[in-house]
Amino acid sequence: MKRDPWPNRHTEECTSCGALPDEIHYVDCGGHLGTGIRHHDGARRYLRRKFNDGPAQEPVSRPGHRFYVTAYKGRRGGVSYLLGPYVSHMSALAAVPRARRAFDERCPDLAPFVGFGTVSRPDTVPTVFGR
Repeated sequence: MKRDPWPNRHTEECTSCGALPDEIHYVDCGGHLGTGIRHHDGARRYLRRKFNDGPAQEPVSRPGHRFYVTAYKGRRGGVSYLLGPYVSHMSALAAVPRARRAFDERCPDLAPFVGFGTVSRPDTVPTVFGR
């Protein structure tokens, strides 16, 4: 890949300093969304990874329960059941990255603000993406 002769040049309009595409941004500019990253999509991917990846969940054993992959959208948004039901918590945990990719493809503007995880229930509920 060819090296950019102007490493401070933005690829899109800067949200921090207001520089237009192909303009040099100010020295103290924090980059897009305050991340220091010049490319807007790169800054969004960085923030998505930083804030959506919480602590890793530990496997749980609950006889008679079914496990689901969920998306949590805050207090008012509630919980959406994305994938499931699974017989074991390990298989639900393994499906979290697949649910995250499917949700990102379907709702790319909402995906940075959603947390993903698992939940168990004694009954069967319908899911958005099936199993």
